[in-house]
Amino acid sequence: MSDTCRSDGNTDLYGLGNRLGIYFQMIAFIIAGRRGVMVEPLGALISSINVSLLATFIAVVKAIANGTMRTVDMVIIDSLIFTQVNLPLFSFDLITLLMSPLAFGMQTLVAWFWFVGLDKLPRTDCPDDYGFFFSEASLYGWFSTLWKVLSVGLAILTGIAFLAAYSLMAKMTCRSGYTEDESVTERREKAESRKFKELVFLLFPFTIIMTECTVAWNNLDGVYSVGSVSQLIPLILGIGLVAYMSLCHTQLDEARHRLERSQQIQRELHSRYYEQ
Repeated sequence: MSDTCRSDGNTDLYGLGNRLGIYFQMIAFIIAGRRGVMVEPLGALISSINVSLLATFIAVVKAIANGTMRTVDMVIIDSLIFTQVNLPLFSFDLITLLMSPLAFGMQTLVAWFWFVGLDKLPRTDCPDDYGFFFSEASLYGWFSTLWKVLSVGLAILTGIAFLAAYSLMAKMTCRSGYTEDESVTERREKAESRKFKELVFLLFPFTIIMTECTVAWNNLDGVYSVGSVSQLIPLILGIGLVAYMSLCHTQLDEARHRLERSQQIQRELHSRYYEQ
């Protein structure tokens, strides 16, 4: 990497506000899985992530069509949304059903980039462009070969995950008179909670390191400040999601406390009644 060679970054796609906004979305996901998955707040969170992915997909396709998307820009975008597009691979429920179509679209676009776009998209004026794979690596050579394999594999797995989730949900919907014991539901929610936390805790730090290292190693200017409305919107959205999920869990904790207190009072009254 040459420290004297610098180029302008694409602030509309991966400026500081955009990056922080996506990081906050993942923090909101961690909060959502802290003490059980709540369907309505989780649905709102997934919807916001889908909107973010759709906006990113449209912006990337438009930039490619206009000839303004560079190879390094595409690599940074791929790194930035790595956690989001891979969430459906670890669950066969609401998350997979709602996120898989867009995630599959992004995975397919990423695969196109490594097979076709890497040679067709313009480069920076620097001698080389760099990506992250636990160290600084040129985008060309073994690094591109590795990501060709990974991108195709992830796209296929995302499609399979969607079909599996759709089949499972369809079977559950068709069951007549299906009821689930409350204890079974609670155990399932706790299992889902652990799954979300383990997944996000695994992918989230890797996403940050991969993205920030790629930005830093390519000496991109203008991507370390929030200086435009296009960056403020995802930043405010991300902060709002964290606040919303925190509020939902606060209310849930209070409701659980009231329920536990009510059950305790009922047990005490029941005990006193039989003692008399």
